[in-house]
Amino acid sequence: SGTFTAGTGSTTIFSGAGTPTALLSGTFTGSSAFYNLTLSPTIGGPATYAMGAAFTVNNNFTIDPTSAGANTLTVNLGGTTIVTGLTDIKAESSGLSTLDTVSGSNHAFTTGTINIRTAGTFNANNSVVTINGTSGPLFTRAGTFNAGGSTVNFSETSTDLVLTSSPGTITFYTLQISMAGRTGTLGSATTVNYHLTVSGGTLADGGYQITGNINGTLSMASGTGLFLGSAATATTFPTSFTAAHISLNSASTVTYASDQVQTVSGVPTYGNLTIQGTSTKSLDAATIIAGTTTLSAGTLNSNGFDLTVGGNWVNNGGAFTPGTNTVTFNGTGAQAVQGSAASQTFYGLVVAKTVGTTLSVSGSTTTLSVNGFTETTGNFTAPATMNIAAGATLTAGTYTAGTNTNVTGGNWTNNGGTFTPGTNTITFSGTAGQAINGSLASQTFYALVVAKTAGQTLSVSGSTTALTVTNFTETTGNFTAPATMDINGNVTLSAGTYTAGTATTVFGDWTNNGGTFTPGTNTVTFDGTGAQAINGSATSQTFYGLTLAKTVGQTLSVSGSTTTLNINTFIQTTGNFTAPATVNIAGNATLSAGTYTAGANTNLSGNWTNGGGSFSGGTGTVTLNGADSSTQAISGNTTFNNLYASTTGNSAGRTIQYAGNSTTTVSGTWTMTGATGKILTLQSSDTNSWTITPSGNSVSYLYLSRSTNTVGTICATYSTGDAFNSGYTVTSGGTCVNSAPGVPSLDSPTDTATNQSVNPSIKTTATDTDADYVQYKIILCENSAMTTNCQTFDQSTSQTGWSGQNANGNTAYTSGTQGTHTVQTPLQYSFTYYWKSYAIDPAGTNTWSSTQVSPYSFSTQAAPSGSQIPAFKGGVKIFGKTVIK
Repeated sequence: SGTFTAGTGSTTIFSGAGTPTALLSGTFTGSSAFYNLTLSPTIGGPATYAMGAAFTVNNNFTIDPTSAGANTLTVNLGGTTIVTGLTDIKAESSGLSTLDTVSGSNHAFTTGTINIRTAGTFNANNSVVTINGTSGPLFTRAGTFNAGGSTVNFSETSTDLVLTSSPGTITFYTLQISMAGRTGTLGSATTVNYHLTVSGGTLADGGYQITGNINGTLSMASGTGLFLGSAATATTFPTSFTAAHISLNSASTVTYASDQVQTVSGVPTYGNLTIQGTSTKSLDAATIIAGTTTLSAGTLNSNGFDLTVGGNWVNNGGAFTPGTNTVTFNGTGAQAVQGSAASQTFYGLVVAKTVGTTLSVSGSTTTLSVNGFTETTGNFTAPATMNIAAGATLTAGTYTAGTNTNVTGGNWTNNGGTFTPGTNTITFSGTAGQAINGSLASQTFYALVVAKTAGQTLSVSGSTTALTVTNFTETTGNFTAPATMDINGNVTLSAGTYTAGTATTVFGDWTNNGGTFTPGTNTVTFDGTGAQAINGSATSQTFYGLTLAKTVGQTLSVSGSTTTLNINTFIQTTGNFTAPATVNIAGNATLSAGTYTAGANTNLSGNWTNGGGSFSGGTGTVTLNGADSSTQAISGNTTFNNLYASTTGNSAGRTIQYAGNSTTTVSGTWTMTGATGKILTLQSSDTNSWTITPSGNSVSYLYLSRSTNTVGTICATYSTGDAFNSGYTVTSGGTCVNSAPGVPSLDSPTDTATNQSVNPSIKTTATDTDADYVQYKIILCENSAMTTNCQTFDQSTSQTGWSGQNANGNTAYTSGTQGTHTVQTPLQYSFTYYWKSYAIDPAGTNTWSSTQVSPYSFSTQAAPSGSQIPAFKGGVKIFGKTVIK
């Protein structure tokens, strides 16, 4: 015992062999420290140096005995020992050396570096061994390292270092890396029998595999790293550790870095996972990354397994081969798919985040391509371009769309999510049928484009019965709309078929450039606050129900190449309408407000109701073309240009019913014409008269009831009516200016006929231009001047002798029917008579016609042999002799 003062030089302590020697008892000065301490005795047998207390070596500590035989110098620590420099355990000749922390005492040992040479042994027992040198390798083993239950802690924080060097595997019990901000790289294969702990800095395996223990644990603290593989050698995650015994902080990072093919273990739940190096890294199981996944280089291959990511997905130049597997983003905070890659691809992408948090696509990534997209919880903000190949399902959360969402296959199913379209476009372009469906009753898009393979259909189905879009475009393929389709902008149909639902509302223009609109029995309502148009390259367009519900003063016009509009029902509630050249309305037309500006032809098969609108007929014609036996109602007060109705095209008559007390004004021509056997009835809707004010008219073959004409007198030819009409001349004939019958023809006997009966049947025929029935009068005289012994047979005073009557109760003849009178008192035999005839129209002018210019003559037959000469009439004068024998 005594006093030892350490200097700055070397201190060598020798001891003889055989007897344990206690060193460091007594009092030390100079900070109880050595500068260099070398134990290098020559021993002839086993020897032990027992260090009596804690001590410090401010430079190097060397154990280097010399022995002629295999004798061991054992140095037992006596307390906490600190070596600033190198601890060198070696021996000369055949000697051996051992440094022992002493079992039971387990003295802490700190050294800058340690070199266990071939002849050396280090027994760490259960001690904590701290190695903190600034130049590596820090732990060199050629001899024996007995880890016991010790902890070896590499704790240097000033520089990156090689940690170990060994010709074989170094086995630790607990290996701790606490090199905050620094990287420690293994220089040898390493086995950890209990705990592998990275509490600070990064542990790089240097291309040497780390082997754990099934009962051991592996932990990484926040901000730490584990670097696996080297350029030339592929390693994988430390083996043998089980998932239950692995704890990687979500802010820790495991990097697979080899240029050789590597396997990415699915055993741990990673904090951050980084892929770099030029090779492919393949999953070996479903893998969970709690933090960020970074692809810096090389390829990450899903290899048939799914990924779950709790942080960001960053692609800065690597590649991802998704196979047919799913990447699920399930973080509790904001997440992003980002990086320097302009485009990234997944197969299945699932958003299953904490409610209210968002997965966004950002950085340089402007295009995301997925096979299937599913959003179960949390929000998603898409990039400028989102390509979905096999459908999307939204169950909850909010999907905020980018500029273009392209659904190239599969359905869009919304079971409770919120789709925020912004002012962006979603395009359905699948080669097979697609659907917008789900449990939501209503879904909303901004611009909806159908660009499918020709013949294939996008339908709206499931519980979705209402769709709201700003603009709708159909370029190819078909579209089947839901019950309610609200289009707050424009409709463009370029090809394919649009099958309408019950109600379609359009706020902008309707442009058909070649598509087919199938309206069914449904209604399209134009409800814009500004000007709207039905236009396009289609010359004819068809709707079923067409309704205007526009802002007052604003107009829906039909323009472009569209010159014909075919609709079933037209309703104008507010706003104005400018029609094309031809409008065919198969049902009813109702004007409640606004102005209807007509084209050249408006053809209406149903009712016309004007409840307050203004009809501007221009120079056009409204044709009422109802079906056989139909009744078309004209309600309200309307001014038409030309108003036309005819039964010519019907197989039966029909009715036009004007509302009682209404006034219909026709600034052009009012044409109401029936036909023979197909009478057109014009009547009132009730017991009140209806008023017609036409500038011109053409009416015939009518039945008129309760009509008041205010312009002159209308001649209704071939017509009948009731007693409540005013301003008409109703005639069953062809004209209302009645004329006497024409000059009758002298039919029989013919002129100069001979051998006629003394009771001849005289026949004559007259035609009345007004088709009135006629009666005849025959004058029969004995001279051509028609003055001698004349007889008159007047049918208007007596029907005696007349036959063949067919009009006016068989007292007259229809116009053009031959009249026959048989002379009742016999005429003279062999006598010449002369005759003429007249005709009268009792129901017309009741004026006798003119007669023939010259009479016809005929001679009666000779008296039969033995007959008596008829008595002379009027007396006889005899001049000369008279002989009677």
